[in-house]
Amino acid sequence: MKPDQPSLNALRAFESAARRGSFVLAAVELGVSAAAISQLVRGLESDMRRQLFLRQGNRLLLTDAGREIYPALETAFREIASIAPLGEVGPRDKRLILSVLPWLAPWALGALADYPAAVELRVEPDPVALTEGAADLRLSYGGALYPDHKVVPLFADQMVIVQARPGPLADAPRITVHWGAAYASLPSWALWHAQNGLVPPSAATGLAVNDPHLALLAVRQGQGAALVPQIVAAAAPDLHQRPAGFTLPWPYALVHLNARARHRPLAALVSHLYAKATGQPALAHAVTPG
Repeated sequence: MKPDQPSLNALRAFESAARRGSFVLAAVELGVSAAAISQLVRGLESDMRRQLFLRQGNRLLLTDAGREIYPALETAFREIASIAPLGEVGPRDKRLILSVLPWLAPWALGALADYPAAVELRVEPDPVALTEGAADLRLSYGGALYPDHKVVPLFADQMVIVQARPGPLADAPRITVHWGAAYASLPSWALWHAQNGLVPPSAATGLAVNDPHLALLAVRQGQGAALVPQIVAAAAPDLHQRPAGFTLPWPYALVHLNARARHRPLAALVSHLYAKATGQPALAHAVTPG
């Protein structure tokens, strides 16, 4: 190796840390200590005279210089791994992991029905770790919980009122959906009543659930009316639906690590889901680092 060439070990340490988003996870992958990974990366930064990571507590953020060199390194090491398994036992699972917010799971299943590549679908609440082995791509509501990630907005949703049959709400029990601390800002019955100049019925008269699809089941059983996103109500065409008069504050979005913006299998999945959501191709959205 020429004196002015960076160490292959340092390049490998940087690529693994960028892909996994963590010195600790890179250390586990490469079988060394996190301190060793950090030292190798610092040495690489010194050799290149460029800072590659911003270190914010336990978070690693790629700088512009880091984003510039990562795609070529990721491709090179992936090609090397395909030639020599480097001690892996058994075939490696190449499935991308798509992590989905629970109420978006039915839409995701439909969108993946004609996708040609293998995908592992996981349903879990926000936030999730977007690192190798945890999740490659997240389908969520907005991107506020994922700062410093690549966020691809899909579409905005409307809130709808769902009833077992047509008719005025009157004093029908209101089925309340508790969205959890992460999404306390979602439109509620209190907002709907306030916007329509109405006094809401006593909360004690209605059922409360923590899943909007469970709310639809309660409506179907005649337990009251529910206020849910239209994407959820689409799963219940047998129920009477009407617009509630307001839009969710944030669009649904796909989220992934900036460092993996040019990873071709991931870009293809982003492009496919974007096309399903918007009716147009998303290649430019999928491969442009954010």
